[in-house]
Amino acid sequence: MVSKSGASALFSLARDNLIRLKNEFSFQYQNDPRSDFTAWFNAHLSLQKDGTLRSSRKHFDGMWTPDGIFEHGMGMAVGPNVERTDEIKRRMARFTLLHTLSDLVLKLMALFMKNKRI
Repeated sequence: MVSKSGASALFSLARDNLIRLKNEFSFQYQNDPRSDFTAWFNAHLSLQKDGTLRSSRKHFDGMWTPDGIFEHGMGMAVGPNVERTDEIKRRMARFTLLHTLSDLVLKLMALFMKNKRI
């Protein structure tokens, strides 16, 4: 059973973590020194028969990068009528960062709950 003060602390922690997540994502998105995400885009998406681009099978469940970083899997798709601009490629590549950061927040909250035993 969660005490009233424990629940309050948990929700306060969750709010703080969401604020940190938003700030970190915004910082990473705005300050990424890469300007060309074409290689990432082409490596992560496969052209389908209907003209859409969808997450490649190997990226859907997540995979380890050559740098030793685990990229969490996610489904992405670009319709055949969507212009594949540099900005679209950048947004899709940076979205994977948001997914990774949110997964980290969930793990930290689980650790907090385990250690606090609330």
